[in-house]
Amino acid sequence: MARLPRLALPGFAHYVIQRGHNGQPVFADARDRASYSAALAAAAATEAVHVHARALLDCEVQLLLTPDDAGALSRFVQAVNRRYVSAFNRRHGRRGALWDGRFRAAVVEPGALRLQTLVLIDGAAAPEHTTVGHRLGGPRDGVATDPPEYWALGNTPFEREAAYRTLL
Repeated sequence: MARLPRLALPGFAHYVIQRGHNGQPVFADARDRASYSAALAAAAATEAVHVHARALLDCEVQLLLTPDDAGALSRFVQAVNRRYVSAFNRRHGRRGALWDGRFRAAVVEPGALRLQTLVLIDGAAAPEHTTVGHRLGGPRDGVATDPPEYWALGNTPFEREAAYRTLL
């Protein structure tokens, strides 16, 4: 049976989850997370996908992404996986699939729901494995772009950081 086409709406945020095959870890250490982040940055630039949030948990990845065109979301995930999985397998002396099937994605409505999803992802893992520092006055993440809902939290960076900290 052929796969059903994935719903991807250009200009709308998508909550994307990808889990390790059979619940196995997809990140062994900080070097793996840095490798995934580099693949993410390269694919974001190539495919014109805005990365709003990411959480790199041991056994899964959670992302909030906004593609500029309908096909960009799938191409983006494919580009990240092609680069990361081959590097992961080479580094750890393994072969085969790393991910548990296809990635899961859901369109997120603008407004309160998109802000809640941003908070959910930023609060999903340790701060060094998410984009939360980017929004709380830490080092700026070169890939993450803040959605309009974050900017609406305050007129100054300090107001936005305080409001976001409260939401977390």
